Formats: sequence, structure tokens, C-alpha cells
Amino acid sequence: MSTDLEKLTFRPLLLLSTPRHVLQIFALSPSTLPSDPDVKERYPAPEEILSIPSLVLGSGNTRKDKSNHGNESVIQARLVDRRTSPGDAMAVLLLSGLAGKGGSSTYSIALLNLTTGEMDKRVDVGSGTAASLSISSKAVIVVRPLPSCP
Repeated sequence: MSTDLEKLTFRPLLLLSTPRHVLQIFALSPSTLPSDPDVKERYPAPEEILSIPSLVLGSGNTRKDKSNHGNESVIQARLVDRRTSPGDAMAVLLLSGLAGKGGSSTYSIALLNLTTGEMDKRVDVGSGTAASLSISSKAVIVVRPLPSCP
């Protein structure tokens, strides 16, 4: 896990999840306007400041990565505001498992410590056809439709 967490608070960030990384965070630099109007604006490449290849429970002895946990994938990630949550930098992840009968997937949320790269908590929130994640300084909200009755 590579990290430079001091850059999390002062620059625009790009959060990505790929098949090889559960979470990657890139810092974006502002573009520079040249003094000559005929020269195009320059956009510096994003700088990777954090890379977490797999999810590991805080105890360190039970791995919960995508390959051995029902082919889970990260569908949303949100950073927890460090001004309202002092201490380690944290992210909340919304995870989706394989779709079952009727196209419904199982969903869970994970609290990821960005300093250690370990999952502090994991909560299963049920199954459904879609889910969305929102966070505030005092709450984590997962919205998913109720299953339809037969």
C-alpha cells in the first residue's frame, strides 16, 4: 500500500476501484493557463497518493478481497471528512456481490482505515437491484429499493 495522506485535504481527488485495486486515490493538480492565447492549457497528470490492492480485516488474519469473497466489487466510495472525524483518515465503501435470482445483488458497507489499509468494520445491508451510498458528519446512509412482493 502506497500512501501520502497529507494530500487528501487540500486538492481535488479522484477515487477509483479496478479489478487489481480495491481503492486508488489520485490527487488532481490545477491546470495552468499559458500567457500566450495560441498555446493550449496544460493539464498535469493525476498523482497517485493511495493504493489499496485488497480488503483486509483489522485483525490481519482474515482476508476479504474480491477474489475470495464472492467476487465483490466496490461500487461507491466516500471519504470521511477529517475535520469532523479526527484521527486516521477513513473511507466508507459500498460493496456489491454477485447478482442472484431476479438480478438482485447482496450489498455491504465497509469502513476502511486509509492509514493502515485495513477494514475496521463491515456490515451487510441486504440484497436488492440497486443501492446508493451517502455520508454526512454523523451518519452513513445506504438507499436500496425494497424487494417486490410476488
